[in-house]
Amino acid sequence: MEAIPLKALLWDMDGTLVDTEPVWVDCERELMARFGYQWSHEDARYCIGGPMERVEIYLKEKSKSEFPASWFGTTLIEMMLERLTEGAPLRPGVLELINSAQEANLRLALVSASKREIVDAVLSSLPFQFDFSISASEVANSKPHPESYLVASRRLSSEIASCVVLEDSSVGISSGLASGAMVIGVTEERYEHENFHGVADLRLLPLEELRSRHSDWVGRANARRLP
Repeated sequence: MEAIPLKALLWDMDGTLVDTEPVWVDCERELMARFGYQWSHEDARYCIGGPMERVEIYLKEKSKSEFPASWFGTTLIEMMLERLTEGAPLRPGVLELINSAQEANLRLALVSASKREIVDAVLSSLPFQFDFSISASEVANSKPHPESYLVASRRLSSEIASCVVLEDSSVGISSGLASGAMVIGVTEERYEHENFHGVADLRLLPLEELRSRHSDWVGRANARRLP
């Protein structure tokens, strides 16, 4: 790996860019209450990060109903779309980092495990634009598979090492790490992986600090390749 400049930021949506995870949990809790099931913190934790196919199967199993798994996914999306008509609040530090990245002419892509309807609803409420977005609807394998991040890097005509992935969930972080990108995990959890960089809050990560971390990461990768 030669000296590779930072060219793009690849953003997860739910929980990293916008604070929609509590809305998802509320909808899941409300939906499962219809079947007499009390949604727990452990249930919500299992479903965070998707993909929807996994979530809807889990909902069906917990409901003990005869409804097909797809009914749960469709109903959950309908509930989310209704909630998102009021917009989705940005996570702390997001706007500042996005503005700095745009001023520095970095490319920006949104890479989500949510369906296209949810992604479009969130995009319509944002005070800025991404170069493009990729939802679970456009890939054969959603997170934690790395496909969506690799597709994003190809669309940017950039190698994955020139991109930084920003994620918050274990599913998304696993996806980013598997792609070969440097991953900024906005989480208190720690991953023993050379590509992982944790941060408690994006307000603690101005663009220059992110650039410095990326440059150091590339340098360490180069050093490991020396004979």
